Amino acid sequence: MDAAPPPGLLSQAIHYVQLGQVARARSLLLRVVQAEPDNELAWLWLAETESTFEDRLHALEQALRVNPANAPVQRRYAQLQVEWQAHQRQVQAETEAAQARRAAEVETRLAQARAALRAGRRDEARETLLALVAVDERCEAAWWLLSELVPDVRDQITALENVLTLNPQHAEARRRLEDRQHLANNPLELGKLLEARGQLDQAIEAYLRASVHAEAPLVRAEAARRLEAAQHQRHTKPIRVIAPNLTLARLTAGPVVLYALILFLQSGLNPLRAPPLLALGSLGVILSGFMLTLAGTEPRHPGWIRWFGAPGAPGERLARVVVWSAGAAVLALVYLYFVLSALERLLGLWAQFPS
Repeated sequence: MDAAPPPGLLSQAIHYVQLGQVARARSLLLRVVQAEPDNELAWLWLAETESTFEDRLHALEQALRVNPANAPVQRRYAQLQVEWQAHQRQVQAETEAAQARRAAEVETRLAQARAALRAGRRDEARETLLALVAVDERCEAAWWLLSELVPDVRDQITALENVLTLNPQHAEARRRLEDRQHLANNPLELGKLLEARGQLDQAIEAYLRASVHAEAPLVRAEAARRLEAAQHQRHTKPIRVIAPNLTLARLTAGPVVLYALILFLQSGLNPLRAPPLLALGSLGVILSGFMLTLAGTEPRHPGWIRWFGAPGAPGERLARVVVWSAGAAVLALVYLYFVLSALERLLGLWAQFPS
């Protein structure tokens, strides 16, 4: 049991309240109620010195515990509860208004970043998003966009980790994170990807790491060769980087154009006379050309990385073999049918000659 407070401590505390020295009075009153929990007057004066609604209500509850019939205290307690509830509603309204303003600001900045990205202003979009996550680090959409805009693979990993922290069910972010982690651990592949994007300085850094730290001698040798070529390229006229989609379309069109020329000759220079199945074969040539290009070009197309993972990732090599083989098989079947059709036509012409 706490020792009794010195005589006159309560009077001294009340005197401090009347002088406006609330902090000193509260300190003394706490000593009094700790020693005398049933001191109604001390609880009532303590209620006047507390700064929060919760503490004031608690002090009045203790006073009513000691004297439940004190009608003025009951009225004061009820009034204070009403004031507390009104205060809570005001705080909630202010909080919701602040959240609404912040959400509107976030949406505005996201819209600005997306507009800049559509216009090709990647640096502006990146800076807008970096400013956004600096004030709202829980914006999943901003981190997701940043994972594509920051040039350093380590920063991409950080952005994707933040996405998954906010949304652990984001399957695409998890798959992309695994790809970026694989690239971070395979600097040669990372260098190839960066060089294809025109980020030559970052590619040189990746090649340098690979040439020094790679375990396989062949990998170190290739990294050293690419490092020398990239350093030479940095001091010459910059090479214009071609968009991956344009490269994919251009290489896919090669087999299609060849097939169209052969079909044109086969039909006697009249495409309308081409057999329907041979004409439909052009769709197979388009499909096979797309598959062969997608699986065979280096560095890998972003779509390939998105679907099957970065080069060297688990299952990526098998996927490349399967897709390339399937494309080659489709192309072979189309041309096989073409050859059989040509032979059939040739035999028909041969049969027309008199023996």
